[in-house]
Amino acid sequence: MQLAPLKQAGEIEAAWRSALAHVIDEGGYDLVLVDTPPSNRALQLMALAAARWIVVPIGSDLASIVGVEVLGPLVGTTKRDLNPDLDWLGMVLFRHLSTATRVRQTVLDDLAARDLAIPLLETSIRASESTAQACRRKGLLVHEVVSSSPTAQERLTALRARRTDPSVVVPDSSSSTAVALAEDYAALANEITQFIQAAEAAA
Repeated sequence: MQLAPLKQAGEIEAAWRSALAHVIDEGGYDLVLVDTPPSNRALQLMALAAARWIVVPIGSDLASIVGVEVLGPLVGTTKRDLNPDLDWLGMVLFRHLSTATRVRQTVLDDLAARDLAIPLLETSIRASESTAQACRRKGLLVHEVVSSSPTAQERLTALRARRTDPSVVVPDSSSSTAVALAEDYAALANEITQFIQAAEAAA
C-alpha cells in the first residue's frame, strides 16, 4: 500500500485561500465572514491564512481576554509565513448581562492591564438565551427570526378568530429583546463595514 505524501507546511492553507478566492470572484461577493470554533487550531489557521481582517468575539470575563492572548502568536506566525495582509480589526463584546457602559469599561481596564493593543469595537451584543434558542430551533439568524414573526395585527386577527374556533393557533411574536438583539447585529455589521471601507480608502 502506498501512502499519500504528507503536505508541506502551509500547502493546505494556501489551497484553501486559493479556493475561497475563486468562490468569491465567481460569486461577486463584497464581504465574506469565516467563523471558526475557538478550540480548533487547524480551522483557525485556515481562516487566518485567507482573511484580511480579524474580528474576535469576547465575553466580559478575563478568560476571554486570555483566549485572545493565546490566539495572538498564531496570528503573528500566520502573518509572517502565510498571509502578510492579515491584521486585527477588533474585538466585540458579546453576551453582556448588565449596563453595557460599565461592562465595557471593565473590559477596557483588563485590556490595558494586559497591554493588548487590539481595539474594542463600540458595538456590543446583548445576551438573550430565549432568542438564541429560537434561532437554533428554527435554523434562522436573529434578524430572520424577527422578520418572520407575525405582526401585531396578525396576532390580533388570530386571537379574534380563536374566540369562535379554539383550533386556531395564535402565533408567537418576537420579543422586544429579540428585536433589540437584531439591531445590535445590524449596528455591528455597519461598524465593521465602515472600518473596512475607511481602511481600504486609506490604503
